[in-house]
Amino acid sequence: MTKLTRIAIATRTTIKLSVILILLIIFGRTFLGIAGRIYRSLVPEPTPKPAVAFGKLPALPFPNVEGLPKFEYKLETIDGELPKFPDQGKVFFMPKSTITLYSLERSRITANLLGFNTDPFRVSQTVYRFSHPSLPSQLEINIATKIFSISYDLEGFLNPLENRPPAPEVAIPRAKAILAAANVLSDDIGRGDSTHELLRVEKKDLVSVVSLSEANLIKVNLFREPYDKLPSLTPFPNQANVWLILSGSGGRDQVLAGENLYFPVDKEKFTTYPLKSSTQSFEELKNSQGYIASIGQNFEGTVSIRKVYMAYYDAGFPTDFYQPIVVFEGDKNFMAYVPAITSEYYGE
Repeated sequence: MTKLTRIAIATRTTIKLSVILILLIIFGRTFLGIAGRIYRSLVPEPTPKPAVAFGKLPALPFPNVEGLPKFEYKLETIDGELPKFPDQGKVFFMPKSTITLYSLERSRITANLLGFNTDPFRVSQTVYRFSHPSLPSQLEINIATKIFSISYDLEGFLNPLENRPPAPEVAIPRAKAILAAANVLSDDIGRGDSTHELLRVEKKDLVSVVSLSEANLIKVNLFREPYDKLPSLTPFPNQANVWLILSGSGGRDQVLAGENLYFPVDKEKFTTYPLKSSTQSFEELKNSQGYIASIGQNFEGTVSIRKVYMAYYDAGFPTDFYQPIVVFEGDKNFMAYVPAITSEYYGE
């Protein structure tokens, strides 16, 4: 065998071995990738422990409601079971507002854009009252937090009540437009759910009615958008922290009453905390350790719990953190809340 022949054989052998090695690498990587995916699907990576970076949390500021009847609770969900919750959830930071040299002027601009263009009366260091120039209506605004309320004297000028109010599909975008024009419609309110209630004035009271033809006014509730895919609930479930009552009058004068009890949430600043199980939460409800947000038409006896889920509690006044709750819905418009974070992470 000549030297040239030996070189040719060696070259062909090297090429064959190289091809085989390349194919082994390709098939090996493919096999390892598939095996890795199968393993991860069967044995998922362990969830990191809750960070609890905010330390001990303040107790949720539920309203103090006295004189409620003592209820017993019966679980009657669709499948007769409580849902399974994740073992940890997010708590969001809520930044505080502060007074600046321009706070009063900015509040004056807000009042003017809402139709209250008179000189304000100082109620306290942070609260100012504006009167409407032509209606028996007043606006009180906190120049530090920018929250405000609008009230109307039903014994005063009643012309706005003579016209039929706008239909819900008109009233809801109109309410948002009024707040946006005054620069007080936050993004997470504008994107949130909306509800409405038709109202009629009877003497000095507002009475709920079922049809637009019976109504003098319409109330629009604007709720905060979901955070971490959980809905927002307020101390009184049927009323948002941001709401307006509109008449059939045109322009800004159609706002007869309202509140803007909005406090911002920092979506980017959050940490995780361990959550109670649904079973533990239900036991706490049965032991009167929750907050009954609505007794509905339940005045005694046993309440059947039909739905259990998690939400965030939107308190409507300054608090440090936006925290999750466990919600229990029952027959006859019953609703109760239990803090979702495990008890050891609440301060004294």
